[in-house]
Amino acid sequence: LFKDRYEGEGYYLRDKGMFAVRGETKWDLIDSVQHLFEELINYLWEKAISKYSEDTVTEKDHLEAWGKFATKAKQGAFLGYGERMLKKDPEVRKTMADYDANPLLLNTPVGVVDLTTGKIKRHKDGDMHLKITGTVPNSKKSKLWEETLKKISCGRPDWEKYFQRRVGYSLYGKQYDQVAVFHLGEHGSNGKTTIFEILGRALGTYAISANPIIFQRTKNAGEIQSGVTALEGTRLVVTSEPSKDHPLDLPTFK
Repeated sequence: LFKDRYEGEGYYLRDKGMFAVRGETKWDLIDSVQHLFEELINYLWEKAISKYSEDTVTEKDHLEAWGKFATKAKQGAFLGYGERMLKKDPEVRKTMADYDANPLLLNTPVGVVDLTTGKIKRHKDGDMHLKITGTVPNSKKSKLWEETLKKISCGRPDWEKYFQRRVGYSLYGKQYDQVAVFHLGEHGSNGKTTIFEILGRALGTYAISANPIIFQRTKNAGEIQSGVTALEGTRLVVTSEPSKDHPLDLPTFK
């Protein structure tokens, strides 16, 4: 019954240990779907009320039985059992690799952008996106953005173009250039933090501010693994400089 009612609406990601539930513009990760089981029980209870509405002994017995079932089914043990069974069902099991699989598609609030053509397609049921940008695509130029680029590039057009190109690369889900970009500034208030906060908001969940410890030589393997897992599916990763006591761990960084 659960699969029939919620077919294509949710899956269990076995490598993430979480459920993915389809929303209007993207899929959302949640720890539990017990609320959906409870919703199903309420639905069945309402159907029973509408079916057994005649004032006869038989009808009353059926309705009473359904009432007892609904009350018992809403208890935590029953809901938990249903969820555990669902996790084992191969028809509702997927992995993180099934989502955001096409590196040339960018999910936005108004549709999915094909980065090879720039065209936007409306969201459809078959879309499998966990990520979404924080802004709507717009072809209009921003005077403030252009002025900001000139400021942080110290008036050098070649630096400005390079930075613009790097920002464009960050939209892709595939790494074409094997590079990591280091942004340096001798003094504070040079615009680095501001501009990456802007980019982070624009790219939404495609961007992440990562703890530098995951790229450093450290014995805290658990924290490193947790940080690396959080990077799955992201396209722009921003982090601060490592401490002098913990230099970069190049294999992890690559």
